[in-house]
Amino acid sequence: MSDKTSATETVARRLDLLSAVVSSSAQHPQPSQIDRLSELLLIAGATAAVTPIEDGRLLPAFTLDVLQEARDLMEAEDFRLSATVLDYAVAPALGGVPDMKPLNAIAEQLARQDLDLQARRRALIEHGHLDAESDAPVSAALGALAILHYKYERLAAVVTADNARPSNRGKAPYYLAVLQGDAENRRPPQSCWTATS
Repeated sequence: MSDKTSATETVARRLDLLSAVVSSSAQHPQPSQIDRLSELLLIAGATAAVTPIEDGRLLPAFTLDVLQEARDLMEAEDFRLSATVLDYAVAPALGGVPDMKPLNAIAEQLARQDLDLQARRRALIEHGHLDAESDAPVSAALGALAILHYKYERLAAVVTADNARPSNRGKAPYYLAVLQGDAENRRPPQSCWTATS
């Protein structure tokens, strides 16, 4: 029971901090939409730890409904923040954090951008910023993750289009080609692969 309480309190804290991140970092031509999103997150945070949990749920039904409304808004409107950040906020109660799968870009430049985003995300997770005792690192991590996933989603669309170009059809992804030695003059970026010799 205490674990569940602790988890819901952590979710409530993250949602409260994320509301402030949205207020300060989100971009939208209509400020009222930013205010609406921030308010939804504030409401979700305020109810997460105090509303009774029924039907064996891990978070209150009302909180989940408000979060779904926030997610729908983030997916319908471009705030330059990814709705995936909501999954990081509720992870203490619902388990697991979102992944960021390799995009399998064929073009070297796109592959390097993908690698950079994944490395930055991994550093945030592995260094435990989301679980920091003070609010500032948690807020910074949530803001960074929202932006990283936003960039990742845009990059994914570019990679999909680039990989589909006639000149790229049938080619292996850049890093796979490097590992297999199938690509002439293709070198992995520094610190991408560790030498095993």
